[in-house]
Amino acid sequence: MNERNQITVALIGLGFGDCFAPIYAAHPNVERLVLVDSVTEKAQNSMNWCRNFNKNVVVYDSFDDVLKDDSIDAVHVCTGIPNHGELSAAVLNAGKHCACAVPMAISLEDVRRVVEAARHSGKNYMMMETEIYEAAFLYAREMLQRGEFGRIQFMRGIHHQCMDLGAWNTDTRHYWQGLPPMWYITHALSPLRVVADSQIRKVACFGSGTMDEIKVKNYNNPYPAEDMLIRFESGLAAEVSRMMHECSVKQTESYNIYGSKKSFMYEYMHEVWEQFYDETQYDRVGFHTEVIKYPNRYDLLPEEIRRFTVAGGDRAENWREVLDTAPLSLHSGSHPHLVHEFVSSIVENRKSAMDEDISANIVATGICAHMSAMNGGNLETVPEF
Repeated sequence: MNERNQITVALIGLGFGDCFAPIYAAHPNVERLVLVDSVTEKAQNSMNWCRNFNKNVVVYDSFDDVLKDDSIDAVHVCTGIPNHGELSAAVLNAGKHCACAVPMAISLEDVRRVVEAARHSGKNYMMMETEIYEAAFLYAREMLQRGEFGRIQFMRGIHHQCMDLGAWNTDTRHYWQGLPPMWYITHALSPLRVVADSQIRKVACFGSGTMDEIKVKNYNNPYPAEDMLIRFESGLAAEVSRMMHECSVKQTESYNIYGSKKSFMYEYMHEVWEQFYDETQYDRVGFHTEVIKYPNRYDLLPEEIRRFTVAGGDRAENWREVLDTAPLSLHSGSHPHLVHEFVSSIVENRKSAMDEDISANIVATGICAHMSAMNGGNLETVPEF
């Protein structure tokens, strides 16, 4: 265990990061929380709310102030994705543990920078991938641990979401426009990588469709949609699809796990879970479908942060009474699980569940997939770091 059992955490970027701030404030192993945002009013508002859970919450003026403060043990980066790699490497090189919103980076060079910084510093890195801590995947992972799937035979992941409109198209978030779809593939790919428990070694990808020339120029990317096939070191294969621009499609984050005994289908936000299995024989009659009522696994968390697994739980006085019945909070209740895993890995002096090696393999696969698409679907080798 960490000698102090208490840490100081800094949170950088309070757009999406504001979802995590009160969870850190309430976590029993977080002694102090430091908040930083380019919009001072946003940081002050977040601080005022977080002090309902921990009086020791302060605002710093800049990221540099955080790096210089030796009392800060860990930093969670929630800024725009183009600088994830740069900021994460800076945090690690400053001798601090680092959590970062997805993706880890958008170039192989920055992926390598983060991996090398983590190894050189000896500090923890964690990519904060929501999908692997959503209530549904916690259920699927327990099925896997019990051996219910039998032999995993194939997997499929999908992330379809048009990111051209609304909150995705603002002056401060312009970097989304024309972004190569596979650079933001972590939600569809991470569950497959965790289930396979094997390095991804090969990828081939095709781009599809056309889009506005203004978007094309941003990254020299002509494709609004991309689809890839991957090969794991174990020999397992999977398909992963991403539609991102100028597509008339509802938001879909889903994955299918096909096993020799049972298979599992999931579609995010639509409360449709189907488990197909064969009890007696391999024919059409022997298969049937079960809609799964997956539980809120708040029992895996310290009591102080269980309230954050349900929508409105941070403000509800009766949150304990509705843990089993209320709708799950954003990203299916995953945020407190992510915070707890990151903090626990530091306090327990162990690697995080989504460490630099696993994160690098996932993100590099997406980067190499786009390279493949730009080269006519050529097979690419995912580098080792």
